[in-house]
Amino acid sequence: MTAGVSARVVAVCTLLCGVTIAHADRRPVAVVDLAGDPAPSKLAQDENPVLLGHPDLQPIPDPSIPAELYGPFRDDDQERITNALNAKVTAEERLGRFELQVAEESTKNGQEELGKATPSVNVLVVYGQLSFIRAQALLGTPTKAARAREFFALAHRLDPAFVPDASRYLPDVVQAFEAAKKAWSGKGTLGSAAPGGCGSTAKSWGLRRPSSKSTPARTSCG
Repeated sequence: MTAGVSARVVAVCTLLCGVTIAHADRRPVAVVDLAGDPAPSKLAQDENPVLLGHPDLQPIPDPSIPAELYGPFRDDDQERITNALNAKVTAEERLGRFELQVAEESTKNGQEELGKATPSVNVLVVYGQLSFIRAQALLGTPTKAARAREFFALAHRLDPAFVPDASRYLPDVVQAFEAAKKAWSGKGTLGSAAPGGCGSTAKSWGLRRPSSKSTPARTSCG
């Protein structure tokens, strides 16, 4: 490096021009100063076509891959949680309009998004909220009302502290939730329906009615 010149970028490059490589472990390596001096700049220019033609050192041909190396890291789970929260908002709006089928489908979509996420406290909380909304939609659909208890119970087991406000929800909803809470008491182990995910239905979460001899297990996912 030239004395008195502050290098802005230091690159480690392999010298391939005019070098016969007999052994891979003896490959010459140089540290090139790209401070703007003519000599190292010319060296970098001379090496560029060699690097471009090398099968292991040439740039990645897929243009979408280098773009992933710049900017902040993308949190795929946060994106999935955001999608699930958007589905929750839609489901609540549709439920308020008594569009029960659309509300149920929205909660299902949200739960499927969370099923692809890494298990976490936030994921479990949102999944439980979606379960409660889904249970309400099922309860209002005569042909599906029997399934409502499973999702009410799942909502309770994911968030045992949650109690529906009697001034906000219909009496039928509060009564159904309390009945499911008693029938499916305690906490349970939640099984994963996919590698690294939390599943998408009450069945895939491992929701089962505990026997009188069973000991409640810690709520978990995985």
